[in-house]
Amino acid sequence: MDLDQQKLFDRIASYSFDDPQTRLTFAARLARENGWSLHYAQRALQEYKRFCFLAMAAGHPVTPSEEIDQVWHLHLVYTRKYWQDFCPNYLGQPLHHGPTKGGPEEHQKHDEWYRRTLESYHKFFQEAPPLDLWPASEERFGRNLAWKRVNWKENWIIPKRQVQNVAQYAFSGLVMVALVGCGAEMNPLDWKGPEFLGLYAELGALSLIWCVLIRALLKIGPVPQNSEPDLTDYEVAYLQNGPERVFITATAKLNRKGCLGVDAKNGRFIQLQPLPADASNWERAVYDSHLTQLNAGTAQKKCQLPIEEIRDSLIEKGLILSPGRVNLIRWLAIMPFVLLLLFGLTKIFIGVERGKPVGILIGFSIATLVVTLINLAVIPRNSRFGNRFLKSLKVKHSSWNSPNPQLNDTAEGIGLPVALFGAVVLAGGQFEDLGSVLRPLRASSNVVNSSSNSSSGCSSSDGGGGGDGGGGCGGCGGGGD
Repeated sequence: MDLDQQKLFDRIASYSFDDPQTRLTFAARLARENGWSLHYAQRALQEYKRFCFLAMAAGHPVTPSEEIDQVWHLHLVYTRKYWQDFCPNYLGQPLHHGPTKGGPEEHQKHDEWYRRTLESYHKFFQEAPPLDLWPASEERFGRNLAWKRVNWKENWIIPKRQVQNVAQYAFSGLVMVALVGCGAEMNPLDWKGPEFLGLYAELGALSLIWCVLIRALLKIGPVPQNSEPDLTDYEVAYLQNGPERVFITATAKLNRKGCLGVDAKNGRFIQLQPLPADASNWERAVYDSHLTQLNAGTAQKKCQLPIEEIRDSLIEKGLILSPGRVNLIRWLAIMPFVLLLLFGLTKIFIGVERGKPVGILIGFSIATLVVTLINLAVIPRNSRFGNRFLKSLKVKHSSWNSPNPQLNDTAEGIGLPVALFGAVVLAGGQFEDLGSVLRPLRASSNVVNSSSNSSSGCSSSDGGGGGDGGGGCGGCGGGGD
C-alpha cells in the first residue's frame, strides 16, 4: 500500500454512516433487517469499507461477499449520503452497483472477480479475510444465495440443524415404542387403564426431570476470563429483568439528571430540559416515550427500546444466552412432552375405538399440553455465569435492598440500585415522588424491543484511468453520473 492508497484507506475508514442525532443507527438497522447481532453488523461495516477501498485501489473488478453486499444495498438506500457525500468526499469517484445479466458466463465472471478480490484483500491488508464475512467462493455462490426476507412476526424461524437433531431424538423414541409393541403383552397400548395411567404418570415425571436438567445443563457455558466484568447500569438492568428494568432505570436516571420531572398526581413524567448530547439511544427512546404518552404506564408499554447493543454485549461477555442456545433449550425441553402427548393421544384413540373410558387420560393429556406450552413460553435468558454474577452483585450491595436505603442523589447514585432491585429502593425520603410513579409499573409490561432477494453476483470496478467505479448484482442496481 503506497502513500496515496494509505490516505485513501484512512479517509474511507473515517467515514461515519450516522448523523449525530440518529436514533436508529445504520448498524442497528443492518442487524435488524438481516437477523444479525449488532456486533456482527458493526464488523460487516468495517469489511464493507475495506471492500470499497479495494474497488478503488485493486486495479481490477471486484465482487463483495453476500454479507458485504447487504451492507452495500442498505448504503445505497441512503441516496444522499452515498452519492453526495461518501462517493465524492471519501472515495473520490462514483462507485456503481449494477445488475448481473445472468447465465453461466456471468456466474463464471463474478466467481473469478470474487477470487481476485480475496487475493487483493490478502495483498493490501496482509491478512486473510474473516470467513464468516468473506466465505470461500463455493459457499458465496452456493449456499449463501439461498435466502429470502421473512416476516418473523408471522413465521417461526427454526434452524434446520436444530429441527434435524430434535427429529432424530423423536424418531428414536418412536422406534423404541414400536419395538416394545412387537409383543402384545409388552405393548403399553394394550395395557388396561390403571396400568397405562401409572406408566403415563411415571413418564410424565421423567419428562419433568429431563426438562429441569436440560434447562440447567445447557445454561452452563465456558466461564469468561474476566469473571468480574465491568457492566453499565443498563446492562445490569437488562441482566436482572430485561427491557422492563432498563426502562425504569433510564427513567430514574433521567429524572436525577434534570431532564424529566415527576408529576406524581397524574402518574407521569414531564420535560424539564432537553437531553444532553451524550445521551444513549435507549435514554432517548425512554425520554421521547414519556413526552408523547399520557402516563408512565402507557409510556412503558409504547416505548421502543433499541436494546440490541446491550443484549449483544452481554452475550459476548457470557452473561446471557445466545438466541441459538435459547431455541435449543426450549425445543429439547419440550421434546419428551411432545412424545408423551402423542403416546397418550394414541391410547385415547384406541380406547375410544374399543369403547373404554378415557376421561382421566384426556385430563392427563391436557395437563401434558399445558406443561408443554408453559415450557415454550418460559424463555431462558441468563447463563449460569450471568445468574451467579448477578447474585454476587446483590450480595455486595444488599444494603440497598432495605427500608430507606442511603442513596446518592445523582443519576449515577441511583442507577445501579434501581437496576438491581427496582423502584422499591426509591420508597420514602427524597425519592418518594419518583418511586410512587415508577413502583406501579408492571415488571412484565410489554416494552417493545426494536430489536431478501437472492443474487448471482455483485461486482465493482475502478473503471480505469480515474473513471467511475461500477458494480453488478442480480436484481439490484445503482447509477451515478
